[in-house]
Amino acid sequence: MPAARLSQPLTIDDMLLYLFWTIQTNAGRVLVQLCETEFGISRREWRVLAHLASREGLQPSELALRTGLDRCVDRPGAQEAGATHSPARQSARGDAAADG
Repeated sequence: MPAARLSQPLTIDDMLLYLFWTIQTNAGRVLVQLCETEFGISRREWRVLAHLASREGLQPSELALRTGLDRCVDRPGAQEAGATHSPARQSARGDAAADG
């Protein structure tokens, strides 16, 4: 792609951030399939494991920042109390943690 198209884009296909998004989207599908079929883990779980493996002693709050996730706090006894959805996990803010 000529540099002029990147500095003065005429269409959305000329925009660098759009090109990055397209690459990430297409590569992400392959990664999700690989993680789920080969290893039985989600993309989120893979991301967390990759950060934990590369940084010894990583604190939960730093892990949350690096992965773009809320820091979760285990709430022992929540399952026994009769909660029906993601009972033992809540974010540090107090709202239910989401997977994705």
